[in-house]
This record gives sequence, structure tokens and C-alpha cells, in this order.
Amino acid sequence: MRSLTRSILAVSALLTVRMAYADDTTVDSNPLRVDVVVDMTDAGKTLTPPTPEHPIYYYPVVKGYVAGGAVQGNEKTPPPVALVERMAAVSLAKEGYLLAGKTTRPTLLLMFSWGYKAPEMLNDDNDNPMTTRLLSSPGTVVMSGAEAAAMEGLLPTHSSVNGHEMEELVMGTKFDPTPFHQYPNPRQDLAESAARAPRYYFMVSALDFKSAVEQKKFVVLWTARISTELAGHTLDQVLPTLIADGTPAFGRDTNGPHFSEDPIIPAGRVTAGTPVWKPNARQ
Repeated sequence: MRSLTRSILAVSALLTVRMAYADDTTVDSNPLRVDVVVDMTDAGKTLTPPTPEHPIYYYPVVKGYVAGGAVQGNEKTPPPVALVERMAAVSLAKEGYLLAGKTTRPTLLLMFSWGYKAPEMLNDDNDNPMTTRLLSSPGTVVMSGAEAAAMEGLLPTHSSVNGHEMEELVMGTKFDPTPFHQYPNPRQDLAESAARAPRYYFMVSALDFKSAVEQKKFVVLWTARISTELAGHTLDQVLPTLIADGTPAFGRDTNGPHFSEDPIIPAGRVTAGTPVWKPNARQ
């Protein structure tokens, strides 16, 4: 934690930050389909989102890389934690979220994690020893053991063990898809389809700092989940875009998933200097 804080505070201590991309780095012409969903709690709704003119200060807690669900083959080594920390700190500062220092007391505790989540399918093989035969008239209905157990409440009714977790990543915790099932809805179809495939994500949860420190009570204010399809990409390729797309929505209720098509932003490097943004870089 101490090394983490020192590394991030070193970035915030810079009077100016220059984002410079390597000369041989270009923006990928194939856009990402990025999903941004932010859930606000009642406590979070009482807060006014910050601006660069009226910032708020936060203390970071970085969980780092977390993989969930079915193991994905040929995954590259995750990007260095320090690089992700810097990208997040720079993007957050543009929205008015500043790292707390010696003279500034934090009001938020921000918890960061990133990685991938993938559906973990149930064993649906009829040759499974658990296969159960249910007699009905006029014939015999064969159900897999997983299906029969689900009917008895022993397993979730999703098509995958972590189906609820995948839906939460894409749709958040408060989005109710039930009304949309009665009518054709492209947004709902897209969300349900996205939840059935592996996804890279960047996730941030905001907690009230005072309650956590003084009362040892965690009061969640909001949780932001930003994700995109895993296929055809690597985590280090998509993280800059996920961070840039997600931070403007932090502290604001999205009322469900919001999808956009965005170019892949190169990670580049961060050095001290006069703020200069090269053409074609995300503003």
C-alpha cells in the first residue's frame, strides 16, 4: 500500500503532465465497442460530481489484475500496475478527481481493479452420470443433471455458473431487463449478447473515506464498470480506451448500460513537461 501510494502521489505531485506517444505507435483503426455502466447508491446521489474547478480528493486502493470465470488461453502478461495507476490518475484528474496529498484530506476511497471475466458454462452433457430422466406422458423427457439441479434450486438458472456476475458486469446491479423482454429492444439484445462472451474490464468503486477510517464502516457511493469484448484484443491494448471512456461517467448514474464505438488509444508513456496532446489522441 505504501509503495502504491508513493507511486501515485509522485504522479500527482507533478506540476504538469505530458502524454507522449512513441513515434511508431498508431491508433488502431478497428473501434472497440465499450460498455459503461455506473450504479449510484442513495448516499452517492447526495454528492455533486467534481469538476476541474471544484475538485474532490481521493485515496486509492488498488486490487489490480483479477481474472474471473473460465480460464482464457494465450493471455499476455497483464500491464504493469504502475502504468495502469498513472493512466487512471491522469484521466481522473481531468474530471476533477485528484489524489490526496499532505495538505489535502481525501473524501473518497477509490478501489480499482481490472482484468477479464468469462462465462463458465455448466456441464450440460446428457452422458453425465448425474443425468436425470423425468417420466411424463406420453414419453420420457431427458434432462441433464445440471438442469435438474437448477430446477430444484441447487444451481443457478443461468446458462453459466457465473451468469449473474457477467450480467452485472454489463448491465450493473440496478438495471431491470424484464420490461424490455415484452418488446424488441436493440439495447437489451446487445447487453444480453455481451454478457454471454468473455470481456475485459476496468472497475472502480467509490466509498466514503471518513466512514471507512473513523467508523470502520464501508459506505459505497457508486460503482463503475467499463468493459469490452475480449476476442481479438489484449488487455494492455484496451485499458487506455476503457479508462478514458469511463472516467467522465464516474459519480453519475447511467441508469443501465451505455455502449459506444471508440478507437483504441495507445498507452504511451507519461513524463513531466508542458501539457501537449498529439493529434488523434482522445481529449
